[in-house]
Amino acid sequence: MKKFTSKIALIPITAGLALALAGCNGASTPPDQSSTSTTAAGSAEVAAETTTTDTIVVPEASDIFPRALEAMQSASSAALIGDLTRGSEAMTLKLSGTRDGSNTLAEVTAEGSTIQILNVGGTGYLKADKSFFSQQAGEDAAKMIDLVAGDKWISVSDTSQFGDFSVGSLIDSFGEDGLKEADLAKIEPGAIEDVNGVKAFKYSDDETDMWFAAEGEPFLLKMSSDGTAGDDAGTMTFSDWNAVPLHAAPDSSETVTIPGL
Repeated sequence: MKKFTSKIALIPITAGLALALAGCNGASTPPDQSSTSTTAAGSAEVAAETTTTDTIVVPEASDIFPRALEAMQSASSAALIGDLTRGSEAMTLKLSGTRDGSNTLAEVTAEGSTIQILNVGGTGYLKADKSFFSQQAGEDAAKMIDLVAGDKWISVSDTSQFGDFSVGSLIDSFGEDGLKEADLAKIEPGAIEDVNGVKAFKYSDDETDMWFAAEGEPFLLKMSSDGTAGDDAGTMTFSDWNAVPLHAAPDSSETVTIPGL
């Protein structure tokens, strides 16, 4: 069977766009965590310089971003949905699981095909449509795989051949190359908006909007880029910080093994 190419999961577009979305924001020195009321109001000095919607104060980026980054880097799990484009390439990514990737479910749809990758306790599983296998392994191999696997999960010895789909790697990419490098003075606080039923502070620069939880830990809830400064564009929505249910391994009757995978 022809070996799978390294770009099958479009990791470059996933990580690259994440950085493009995050690259305009951030700070490197995480202050102490604070209570919900302090999160909303910030210090007296910050409050004096913030934008107010009704009676709730929207903190400056220099106040909220360091605490948001610390909360994200400390999170044990999270879920996200992304609709992303890079030039002529487009993809939809769904990812949920633990930070270390030991319990993770990823689904990528791109170039007319869909692949699901499941990791549970060190064991990997793969499920993909016929279009995916045709693109990556050829028509003959795709027919064979479809005949053997059908709708079942395929046990995979090493899912890293499809890319790194851990929540932690995505969060770390924000911190290492994006959020820490930003010029916070250029990030404008905006309105308080609803993001999937959660009250959120909105921040914007010339091409990117970001929303952080306005109550409790200031987790990132949504980020969106229009791509005006480059080819990367799209939206990522985050949820279930520290609350993603563990994914279960498929029953043995729902799995098959295929040589070469």
